[in-house]
Amino acid sequence: MLKRWLALLCLILTPSAFAFDLDTAPETTIRLTPTITFGGQIALQHERKRNFDLDRGTPDGVSLYGSEISLSFDYRPAPRFQAFLNATLAGDVRREENAADERGVQAEIEEAFVVVKDGDDGRLFLQAGRQPFDDDRQWLYDTNLDGVRAFYRQRLLTFELAAARARGAGFDPKSAQSGNGSDHYLARGTYAPDEESEFSVYLLSRQDRPGRQAARPIFFGLHADGEVLSGVDSWLEIGAVGGRDGEKKIRGIGFDVGATIESEHPFSPALSLDYAFGTGDGHPTDGVDRNFRQTGLHENDGAFSGLTSFKYYGEVFDPTLSNLGIASVGVGLRPDEAWSIDWVYHLYRQHRAVPVLRDAGIEINPNGRSLNLGSEIDMIVGGETARIEWKWVIGYFMPGSAFPSDTADALLVSVEGQIRF
Repeated sequence: MLKRWLALLCLILTPSAFAFDLDTAPETTIRLTPTITFGGQIALQHERKRNFDLDRGTPDGVSLYGSEISLSFDYRPAPRFQAFLNATLAGDVRREENAADERGVQAEIEEAFVVVKDGDDGRLFLQAGRQPFDDDRQWLYDTNLDGVRAFYRQRLLTFELAAARARGAGFDPKSAQSGNGSDHYLARGTYAPDEESEFSVYLLSRQDRPGRQAARPIFFGLHADGEVLSGVDSWLEIGAVGGRDGEKKIRGIGFDVGATIESEHPFSPALSLDYAFGTGDGHPTDGVDRNFRQTGLHENDGAFSGLTSFKYYGEVFDPTLSNLGIASVGVGLRPDEAWSIDWVYHLYRQHRAVPVLRDAGIEINPNGRSLNLGSEIDMIVGGETARIEWKWVIGYFMPGSAFPSDTADALLVSVEGQIRF
């Protein structure tokens, strides 16, 4: 244990540059013409990973470097019409020990859509094209899809229907670059009694392509968040998945429930508690897959009490919620309005002991005998000014008895930064 804490201390003192992932398109704050506004942001990237295969005897340090520029244009010639475009140009370098560097440059249209409203009140409007699908905690989705959406708003209620296609995503998140693609059909109703609270129910049908053996899961669930008591913010996700995956029926249940208790004392100390669970399958040969799984469009990225969002199931282990229970405790401080710091501890256990993880950040499977997958401690420091956002993350994963006794701990250091203009 002493060696683990000394390693963590050394990691904290290790210098690091930038690691970055754009979540949203830049806001358009610069007016080019009476009907066109423009905005952009620049990001730099560096991320250092160590022992993600948990193998003590094999050096496998990986460094990721990159830069990206993102530009947005917003065209609004009339109150009932909008056209939006976001394009990115990114370059990256992957540097691995005992291997040649891998370099890449990619230009991509991230968003390109139009919005048409039925009137000035905007109760009914259509949105078509490549557009963002996201929710606050990114438990359901956080991605850009090509499709059509219809919204209807009536006072405190919003109803949404959508049909969209992913640009090359399979049912398993690991196959996201397979190129097969998948179609999605969404129905969602949301009730927002005030700016701080939201309740919604949804149904998302996903059809992977091609072939009769492709997965056709159906996700349905409930989301709720808001201030239940003064100074107590809570959230609840309850989900179920049905449908078929090839010849097997899918029957899984998952949930995530938590709360953050905030104080008005100096530095605004806050305590966050969260428990998430997804069922596993103890009878893999009975023709029914009882593993809960998320949509594959999710990111599991959100904030507790601080300014900065982070991977709330662990920056290193970073699992999808399937055959898994995760207990998390977080402590946060806000020294002032410009920056915050969070410490988060996670404890992981399988629901059923099986020698596989559906998807996780580490690169080794458990032994299938022990439920104890291990634990992780993360530190997230982030801040923002009018045009600059930054985040520094340290993640330290300690494997449990579900992995070989001679495994090494996994380490991650990253800092995110972006400049808006």
